[in-house]
Amino acid sequence: MDMKPEMRTYLIKKLGWIFLVIFGVTCYAYHAFSTVKCIHGEAPMPIFKLSMATVENKSVSVPQTTTNMPVSQTAPSMPVSKSTTSILALQTPKSMSVSQTMEVKHNENISIHVINPPVHKQGMKYAVMSCVPALIDSNINYAFYLPTNVYMWQRLGFHTISLLVGSPEEWSSRRPLKLIVDELHKAGSTYIFIDVPQKNRIMISQVSRLFIAALIDWTGAEDAYIVMSDTDLWPVQSAVYDLRQNKTILSLNSGCCGRFTHKGKSYSMLPMCNVGMTVNTWKQVMQFQNISRFSDSQQIIDYVINEFGPFAGETVHKGENSGWYLDQHLISIRIQQWIDVYGSQTVSYVPRNTRTDRIDRSRWSPNPGPRTIDAHMLHFAYRSGTWEKVRPLIRILFKDNSKMTEWFENYRNNFLRTLS
Repeated sequence: MDMKPEMRTYLIKKLGWIFLVIFGVTCYAYHAFSTVKCIHGEAPMPIFKLSMATVENKSVSVPQTTTNMPVSQTAPSMPVSKSTTSILALQTPKSMSVSQTMEVKHNENISIHVINPPVHKQGMKYAVMSCVPALIDSNINYAFYLPTNVYMWQRLGFHTISLLVGSPEEWSSRRPLKLIVDELHKAGSTYIFIDVPQKNRIMISQVSRLFIAALIDWTGAEDAYIVMSDTDLWPVQSAVYDLRQNKTILSLNSGCCGRFTHKGKSYSMLPMCNVGMTVNTWKQVMQFQNISRFSDSQQIIDYVINEFGPFAGETVHKGENSGWYLDQHLISIRIQQWIDVYGSQTVSYVPRNTRTDRIDRSRWSPNPGPRTIDAHMLHFAYRSGTWEKVRPLIRILFKDNSKMTEWFENYRNNFLRTLS
């Protein structure tokens, strides 16, 4: 049957509108589906490249690290206001539009809380320690030393920053932990809660010290000097921790730990204790120049996985394995990358003989000599029979400060009460 021209035109227009409606609904559904996948951590199509941008909103930022990128000689420090946070900027390939930017909401259960932020003054020096929440006796033993080491470093003119892995609620849930946090606060130490999934806690406790230049707003204090420390390692001597003249990086006991291979290249493994440099140098060495500030522990996890692969995101077990040495591997790689640009003459390598310059728990003798640098403390120092071995060292180091020796006694007694 022949169709009239008017009817044919009408049907063509009708089919056209139907096609446009179907096409529009499909595009909208695809966009919504991609958005949902993005928010839940799955990559939408097409594949986007992750980088970081800042906005005035509370959200998660994932840093894009470049392990083979030379350190910029003019890399500026990245000041950021307290209200500035980050989002994921999804950048399309050059042939596509670059206007798509998606906010990923902040996970309140995995976050970073800075308490007692440092008051910046010129020439300030900081020692950084870390600890996992003490859920078992061995960790209680380690955590016990946190407030004591604050005063040991203060004795040498250093302020302290304590990184407490876990939430504020966890650190106040048990009496010994609450006492530790209370004493950190009274001592004026900056302390930072880093909430993180259970399987990542040991790894974060180790490597988070290396991220200190991106965990605090250091605006106006880029010349502050930061040295790594262990919670159960009491410093004895002062001058050895200071940065040498005409040097940019300090590495104590640099020849201790042999070599390792990473991505086909051999590196000398430097110990964490003690690496020291200014805030500005930490930012350059750790390649934080394009990162304003970390506000979420997942950023640290992603950074480490980006360097070492997926295994870095799994549970770390104590012992002779790559996971246990991630912190030392990471700083060794980054310092070597610095040397590749600036030369080894910028690094002060200070050799040690820990058999003669350390009071060690394996051969305890609490009598520091003129060459003694530090003391690796006894396990369960608060217990009767062990505290009596520690007390003489406290009295020697604080011989002219009866108030401090009294504080150590009171803290130990109060700690014992929290365990009863």
